[in-house]
Amino acid sequence: MYGLLLANFKSYILDTFSEACWHEMVNQTDSDTFDFELTRDYDEQLFPRLVTAAAKVTNNTEDEIKYGCGKSLKRLKSFILSEFSESVWNEVISLAESETFDFELKRNYEEQTFTRIIAAAANVTARTEDEIRYGMGRSFKDFFAFRESAQTIRVIGRYMRDFLNGLDNFHEFLRSTYPQMKPPSFFCMQESRSGITLQYQTIRSGMASFFIGWMEGMSQAYFDLEMKITIVLHANNIFELITIEAKALSGKFTAYVS
Repeated sequence: MYGLLLANFKSYILDTFSEACWHEMVNQTDSDTFDFELTRDYDEQLFPRLVTAAAKVTNNTEDEIKYGCGKSLKRLKSFILSEFSESVWNEVISLAESETFDFELKRNYEEQTFTRIIAAAANVTARTEDEIRYGMGRSFKDFFAFRESAQTIRVIGRYMRDFLNGLDNFHEFLRSTYPQMKPPSFFCMQESRSGITLQYQTIRSGMASFFIGWMEGMSQAYFDLEMKITIVLHANNIFELITIEAKALSGKFTAYVS
């Protein structure tokens, strides 16, 4: 797992809770660092441990932690810091046995690092892991807003359906920076006035909440749409069928998109 995800998780915890909360989470995960290198490959279990620690430190469930979090560890830290405190984040890191309190975006971290941190965050914050991941997703839009990828995102598609169908190409674009990335895939299966049915496929379990949070945040930031995403079929940890409804924030008209 690349440090990009872990660094985003950290940012999420910091923004939502506090730096103290981040340190507490790291301590609970027994991590050897509070920072993550973006291109370094970390243990896959690190993120789950961090989520568990976050739930414990913040008195939230792991699902609540996932629900309140998007693509990475840096956003998780921002979320924990903004919603709780730095002490809570430190407890999450400790509970997740993370080796750092900060993450480098281009370092490739172990996949388990993200899992441990998510679990730690849920444990520390008393939220669910889904809530933590959801919050990360919501805040992850800001991570791209201040980077070169922001322009690429805007030209993927003028409309939501085109944007979703272009996400695979966007991930291919990111491969130039993160060659070992393991991106999900997307396919708009059906569109109607009641919404768009989207097939979401990923090799990572528990990331549907992150994607939902990210898309709901992106819809507001880039398409001025208030989106609601519902999982209608979950075949296994690899395939997700998600139906999405959205309406214009201006209230002048209603558009059903994915």
